[in-house]
Amino acid sequence: MNSGLGQMRHRISLMREEYHQGAGGRLVKTTPIIADVWASIADSTVDLVNRADTQKQNTGLTVTMRYCETSMTASHARLGGTMYRITTKQKHGFLNPSLEMQMSRTDVQKGSVS
Repeated sequence: MNSGLGQMRHRISLMREEYHQGAGGRLVKTTPIIADVWASIADSTVDLVNRADTQKQNTGLTVTMRYCETSMTASHARLGGTMYRITTKQKHGFLNPSLEMQMSRTDVQKGSVS
């Protein structure tokens, strides 16, 4: 896959989950930013799932960026103010490596289902 600099037009913040002991001894989950990267979005998919009183819209993205070792620890990403969960990561290339990530987002809309 060719991932030239001109194709990387989207700014993505990569985050990982960390658990800290908060006040009263409870575990608190935080998602600190570990890297801000430029990336290209190859394709997206949208699936609608209808349930009793909710409608879920599953959105999936394929994102390609320059490889960085710290980005392999990422579990979440923020793109345009929207949080995504990183489902898979795959490194491509040897001399000029790139990283391809599959990300998914789930929106829940309550109310009547059409």
